[in-house]
Amino acid sequence: MCPEMHLLDQYIRYRLDEYFPSAEREGKPVLPDIDQWQLPVREFVKNGNLTINETFVLLIALAPHINPDLFDNAIQS
Repeated sequence: MCPEMHLLDQYIRYRLDEYFPSAEREGKPVLPDIDQWQLPVREFVKNGNLTINETFVLLIALAPHINPDLFDNAIQS
C-alpha cells in the first residue's frame, strides 16, 4: 500500500475509533513527508498548497481507483 493510502487507512480507523471507542486507541495519524508520496498527485498537493482536509478529500476521491477495498478493510477492522 502506498504511503498516501496507508495514511488514509489510518485516518479512517482513527475517526471510527473516535466515534466507536475501543481499548486500542491510536493517536491521530501524521501526514508523511509529501516528497515520499508515490502517487502523481504529489505535485498537485504541493503546488496547490492544499490543506490537510483538502488533501484527505482528494485521497478519499482517489481511493476506490487505487485501492478498491480500503474503505471495506478499514471499516471492518
